[in-house]
Amino acid sequence: MMFLLALTLGCNRYEMFRLGGYQQETFSNRADILFVIDNSTSMVEEATSLAENFDAFIEDLAAGNAEHPQEDLGDAVVDYLAQHSEGGFVDFQLAVTTTNVEGTWGALAGKPSSKVITRQSEDVAGEFKEALLCEAACFQDVGSIPSDPSYSCGDPLEEVSRQYLDCTCGTMEWLGNCTTSTEGPITTEEPTTTEEPTTTEEPTTTEEPTTPEEPIEAVLIAEEPIEAVFMAMCRAVENPPTACFDDVVVPDESFPALFTQDDVLSNEGLIRDKGTFIPVIISDEGDDSRRQPSQDAVPDVYLDLFRAFDRRMSWVVIGPALDDNYEAECPGPTDWGSIRFDVMTYDTNGLRLDITDPNCEVQDFAAVLNELGALLANLSTVFPLQAVPITDTIRVEVDEKTIHQAEIEGANEYGLDAYSDGWSYRAEDNSVVFHGEAIPSYAAEVHIFYLPLDGIPRELPF
Repeated sequence: MMFLLALTLGCNRYEMFRLGGYQQETFSNRADILFVIDNSTSMVEEATSLAENFDAFIEDLAAGNAEHPQEDLGDAVVDYLAQHSEGGFVDFQLAVTTTNVEGTWGALAGKPSSKVITRQSEDVAGEFKEALLCEAACFQDVGSIPSDPSYSCGDPLEEVSRQYLDCTCGTMEWLGNCTTSTEGPITTEEPTTTEEPTTTEEPTTTEEPTTPEEPIEAVLIAEEPIEAVFMAMCRAVENPPTACFDDVVVPDESFPALFTQDDVLSNEGLIRDKGTFIPVIISDEGDDSRRQPSQDAVPDVYLDLFRAFDRRMSWVVIGPALDDNYEAECPGPTDWGSIRFDVMTYDTNGLRLDITDPNCEVQDFAAVLNELGALLANLSTVFPLQAVPITDTIRVEVDEKTIHQAEIEGANEYGLDAYSDGWSYRAEDNSVVFHGEAIPSYAAEVHIFYLPLDGIPRELPF
């Protein structure tokens, strides 16, 4: 073996492969995107802004996304040419769930026929907005949604109005869906006003907005976006990890398991082989998922649970802003719950965006979605290997240029390894991870060569 290794180091990449090595396939353009929406009463403005800006996001994401079905070798050639002549396309699909684990337990929103929205759909943005606004967003008060009497069903969406919601979801069918359980009625009557069109005086209000006579007593339910992602994945695979079925017991609290064999594959199609699973959490609160004890800022329990799926993941969080001292910049969210989001995105080379601007106002979702689109165009950060390598033999090339192995420069603020530019091998999920300036662009050609620990693998990657 020592002779073979010495000989290998002096060979070019083709000779290396013939000597018993292994060439890893480059990347998959599959992006399986799960939007996890905080459906608490404080998120109305964020949900409507997301819906209003989603058409442009889909148009950008679908740019160059001509139909490229892969049924035979000819179709694969068409895909290859499309990637290199058009700058690459993303084979995306979308789904929606909420942070309310008690209510949805990771189940997907939307009609049965469109819970997983593919890029082949005739109306990707429309199906997404229907799932978002009709089932995942919290609208507790009719009066909080503007009225637009000029809107007709089928008109393009410019502003989410009561009329648009009635057309999309059915009359008043969009009310509710909140993580706040209440004692008292939800406001369903529109406030009535009478305006004098020829005067500049204040309009005369003839009826106050309908409200319950007694204040609504709200019982807040914890936002559990990380747990929601875990349960959505449990529902999506044929053989879920045993933890999916377990009761949850943490200090001072326990939760009975709600997931059963009947729920297996209830989210079928959400996660595809050889793709990147991308949870996108949108919340103005920190995470309080049940399997991690409260106050724990590093969600190490969940890091281990997600690795059990053996799936390539890249987390995106549009959440509470933190200052340089890792304290919430705006009132409301917990510091430790928000730091959990930082850890999840850091561990998966994902994306962390602020949901509010420096004035604690709702962020421009058009800009936020542009950032998400940029991430989707740059998926190649983690490459799961198909055989366990002899780590000293790993060689990595991007566009025929050698990429050097990254060095551990210390620990970051969460106690995780911080790397220089380059690549590293991650044994827990048998993958090569790119860091910093070494992360390849989407259309780059990535080649990873290595000698497998157990000799020639049974299945070649081509």
